[in-house]
Amino acid sequence: MKVAGIDVSHKTITRVIDRDGQPGKPREFKNTPAGHVALSKVLCKAPVSRVGLEATGWYHIDPALALDDAGLALMVINPKAAKRFAEARPSMPPSWPNSPCACPSPPGNAPMPWL
Repeated sequence: MKVAGIDVSHKTITRVIDRDGQPGKPREFKNTPAGHVALSKVLCKAPVSRVGLEATGWYHIDPALALDDAGLALMVINPKAAKRFAEARPSMPPSWPNSPCACPSPPGNAPMPWL
């Protein structure tokens, strides 16, 4: 599955396409109507199943509309909410591997137990 992540700034849009967990090389486009069309064409040609677009001020609105018009599955992500989500995830204490009460790691891809 291919997904794309897009960072938007005043002058540029940077996109990275992730192919099965391996991020590709970043590519920049101008944050102009011509740049939005070029970005849409690249993403449609890839093809990606989903696009995550960082909502930065109002700079993300025109690229988001262009990607939606191109028929791409788009998620507009609030960077503050993404940061808060990452902060809320449980993390392993520094003494985790040496802790006498450490639980064994779950098998395979099972999620880590809540601490």
